[in-house]
Amino acid sequence: MENITQRSIGRILNLDEIEISRHSRAGENDGNRDVPPSNTSKLGQYEEQLILDAKGEWIKYLSLTEEQRSLLDQKAMQIKNQLKSDIANESSNLSDSQRKELDLLDQQLGLGSSTYKHLQDDYLNSQDELQKIEQQLNRPLDINNKEFYLPLMVVLAIAEVPVNRLAFELFFESMPLVSLLISAAVGSLFIYFAHIIGMLLKRLSCEEVKIDKNKIYLGITLICLVSISLVYFLGIMREQLIAVQNAGSLDLESLLGNNASGSDSSSFYIGSKGLTLILLNTAIFATGIVASFFRHDPHPDYEKISINTKKIEKNFLKYKTKFENEQLQVLREFNRRIESNRSQQQSFEKELNAISEHRLMLDSIVKSDKQSLILALTRKVMAYQNGNRKTRKTPPPEYFSSDLAKSIEQML
Repeated sequence: MENITQRSIGRILNLDEIEISRHSRAGENDGNRDVPPSNTSKLGQYEEQLILDAKGEWIKYLSLTEEQRSLLDQKAMQIKNQLKSDIANESSNLSDSQRKELDLLDQQLGLGSSTYKHLQDDYLNSQDELQKIEQQLNRPLDINNKEFYLPLMVVLAIAEVPVNRLAFELFFESMPLVSLLISAAVGSLFIYFAHIIGMLLKRLSCEEVKIDKNKIYLGITLICLVSISLVYFLGIMREQLIAVQNAGSLDLESLLGNNASGSDSSSFYIGSKGLTLILLNTAIFATGIVASFFRHDPHPDYEKISINTKKIEKNFLKYKTKFENEQLQVLREFNRRIESNRSQQQSFEKELNAISEHRLMLDSIVKSDKQSLILALTRKVMAYQNGNRKTRKTPPPEYFSSDLAKSIEQML
């Protein structure tokens, strides 16, 4: 706007004493000729020409300002159209795309997918099953030392190896590795029997559900008989090995023949070495039974259902977390794009506000410049009229006393 003022009306507005003196001298020259005549009711030719010249410059000024207004209005209209079309459509498209992508994700991984439904149904069913048994028993799981149970049983199985290894050297004297492997297998079998017996013994104390105790007693008896027979056999083998070592040679055929015919009753005699082996095996076996007894719950299905429920819950929550993370990723991506769209919209709105402020400022400047132009013309005309009064021989025209500023404004 300052450039427009400088090009158009700057010369008129920027008055100096030389300019004022020039108009005053023009008034004196016309006053010597009594121009304008005293009976003139309107502005004289000189004054009117001053205003008309200024009016021409003012029209150019208004034309330039109107051109600038038009440019501002066009730019504002373009931004508004872009806000209505591109930005609004983009925002609507983003919302639609987000909804469609979330719906598709729901069909692939969420509630609409068969995998999610299957895992959810398993989870709900397992929760119901666990809740029913908890309501029936009205107590927590009766287990102890769950974390230490498996390591303890492994240690007991390993402890069986050195105890029983020498018993098998009766047959595998030249193959110590085979003896070691068999003793490890026998030790594992003992500990497994101890695990089963302890679990069955604990199950006998279950009072909440009906259990076939006779069947459990039979199972315990059979396992105990097998275990006792095996321990006794190992003790005999240990004694026979000692006897053979004392004799200095191993006559396996004679030993087996005597045992089969029953003619040598000393073959079933157990001395201190064999008894020690039996006691050690019995102690390890009993320790395993006690550990198993305290480790297991009396109810046959409580722990199994509880473990299965936790496993199903873990799988379901893992899958659900995966689905929710995918959802979150989609939401984050669209939120980023929506935020970018919103930032662009705010930028356009800020630009519109700046254009609006610029236009208001332009109107204010035009109004101010018009007042400045009227004031400048008033000074010029007054300089002319004052000079005219000094040299006139006749009275000045009546309009010399009129409101110059009002008259000039009307002419502009």
